[in-house]
Amino acid sequence: MSAPSRLAVVAVVMVALVCAALARALPPGRRALAAAPLAWLALAGAVAASGAFAGDGGKPQLVGAFAITATVSGLVVVLRTELGRALARALPLWAPIAAQSFRVPVELALAQAHEERLVNVARTFHGWNYDVVTGASAPIVAIAVWRFGARARGLAIAHALVGIALLVVIVGTAVALLPGGPMAAEQRNVLVLSFPGVWLAAFLAPLAGVIHALSLRQLAGREAA
Repeated sequence: MSAPSRLAVVAVVMVALVCAALARALPPGRRALAAAPLAWLALAGAVAASGAFAGDGGKPQLVGAFAITATVSGLVVVLRTELGRALARALPLWAPIAAQSFRVPVELALAQAHEERLVNVARTFHGWNYDVVTGASAPIVAIAVWRFGARARGLAIAHALVGIALLVVIVGTAVALLPGGPMAAEQRNVLVLSFPGVWLAAFLAPLAGVIHALSLRQLAGREAA
């Protein structure tokens, strides 16, 4: 299986989990809104498949617009809306932490993408991307929170803050490596410019940050189920 296909599998699994979590938090009459992430995934995929990001007439900078839109929208929902409050209350504290384990298959797919000459080595754990640490440690932290509750709160907060820092580093690197960026000449970095690789920038990377924000809201507000 190719690296983009592996990312597609991760994205489909994660969007299903996100939609299920939203459906759990929404009142019965509004549960159709839980399909919004699926619609976003379809939109990003359709735009990428049209060639809008790649090729001579493509605009790779538009990928950044999708990433920013997904990130800001997700953070606003999680941190500033009643839906975010309901989501924080509906999910057990360990669940968002455990969900961060999706970053392990993402990082393995990125390492394969480098072998397929789709990304610069800097975007993998052979370069500047240590995001795999967040994913690999997520089950351990989640089990600690499940087992020890409030006594593991400090560990959970540290995990979220370190995860955010690592995410910022790799996102900054990814932006610099896009065609037209300051490091673009070093090696091809075209994975996110086509379908389904675009889902990494438009969904999976923003999702990691939004999940951290949800965890921190739970940890700060004691809103977890």
